[in-house]
Amino acid sequence: MNHQKKAILIVLCVLMFLILAPSVIFYGLGYQYDFDEKEVVQTGAIIVKISPSQTDVFLNGKLQNKNSFWEELLNNFVKINQLKVGEYNLKIKKDDHFSWEKNIEVKEGIITKLENVILLPINPEIKNVISENLDNFWFSQDNNKIAYTVFSNQKNIILNILDLDNPEKNIAEFKLLALKSDFEISNLKWSKDKENIVFEITGNNTDILKSKLYLVNLKERKIINLDKNFKLISSSQWQSKDDTIFYLKNNDLYRINYSDKLINLFSKNISAYTVKNNFVYYTKSTPIDPKIAVYKIKNNGLSDESLIIELPAGEEFDKIEISADDQIILRSKDKKLYLADNDKNLKLINSSVADFQLSEEKNKLFYFNGHEIWIYYLEEKIVQPAKEKDANELVTRLSDEIKNVVWYSTSEHLFFQAGEIIKFIELDNRDKRNCYDFIKLESVDNPLLGKEGPGVVNDSLVFDPEKNKLYFLDKADGENILREVLIPSP
Repeated sequence: MNHQKKAILIVLCVLMFLILAPSVIFYGLGYQYDFDEKEVVQTGAIIVKISPSQTDVFLNGKLQNKNSFWEELLNNFVKINQLKVGEYNLKIKKDDHFSWEKNIEVKEGIITKLENVILLPINPEIKNVISENLDNFWFSQDNNKIAYTVFSNQKNIILNILDLDNPEKNIAEFKLLALKSDFEISNLKWSKDKENIVFEITGNNTDILKSKLYLVNLKERKIINLDKNFKLISSSQWQSKDDTIFYLKNNDLYRINYSDKLINLFSKNISAYTVKNNFVYYTKSTPIDPKIAVYKIKNNGLSDESLIIELPAGEEFDKIEISADDQIILRSKDKKLYLADNDKNLKLINSSVADFQLSEEKNKLFYFNGHEIWIYYLEEKIVQPAKEKDANELVTRLSDEIKNVVWYSTSEHLFFQAGEIIKFIELDNRDKRNCYDFIKLESVDNPLLGKEGPGVVNDSLVFDPEKNKLYFLDKADGENILREVLIPSP
């Protein structure tokens, strides 16, 4: 090829680049020519992240092209590009799973993201964890262990400890008392290391007016009467340690050190407490001033108690939690839910609340009553769908009684029991919230729910985000049994 031909070829290539490059760039930016309107328009796109993978995605009834095998395997998403502005019906299906559907609005130049689409199996595999007739049970903080008592013909209270990673074998069994009909275990607390348990034994027997406090040491397989064998020391002598359990008994807050076998009377006249970042937050009522206030104190027990905010006179509180940015959420015994923000402003969120729970990120919470579930955003949510701070949204309202609610691991879905059904609902309220009737229970009645009184509701519905397992109480042949079901990983 001579120099003249080479020059002509180079010029043609440059001209083609100059002609095609703007078209490619415009197409990449979402622009295309609308032959019906005879004009250039900017398009939008939809990205859907789905669990589990290998699903069918339909847009206005048309099956969409799949990503490559490796893209879907590694990223588990489907992207639909070059969509004209307007509303589209998006439906996602998988064999033997509940389907998902929304009408999605596509805007020009905007990628609409749906990053938490979860399809649950229609017939999940359900296993029995504890087949004995449960009297009561308490999960450890990480849900890996469970302490429980059972109904039996024996007159003793038998406390069983089970490792849920190895449910075939009990960790320990303790015989506590005779005359079981007159006594029961209440207010059981696990240590963070899951090797110690503190609980009370309360009785209906008129000869015993006060509850007795016990500690179970699982490593040594010992049960210790704390009222007799632990030494009570003053707060000024207390040193900060990790091997402790805070325990509220008869409105007195104790700190129990199970290594040194010491008990510190931390503070008196306490109605509710929680611990965060080496501080103990609690509500306190003094005989001189009947007002209740929230205090915080370093958990080494030194005398630096400080008032945070005064609360309504005459209110008594049974639950307190702290958000990610140190807002205080409180529930009163007459079911009012309050928020104390960082500026010490007190706000009534709702006046009829059975219970509430912070998300894992502690940036939002759900609360529920007999027939409604609500979601409250403690911080602004920027990702789609965006939410303003202090947004307070109704999630669902049902005629059936709502008995228990728990977070799913995404913090964008909830499991809840309504009547005899365990349901699964998403928080994304664009168009509608997809809600599935996931598990049908054998019995509507739940004899354990609320057994321990206000503020100490024994959860009969527990989700473990580490193992992606949902634990729930059910009936079989008239007995209370604990079951589990494995949920697909998000």
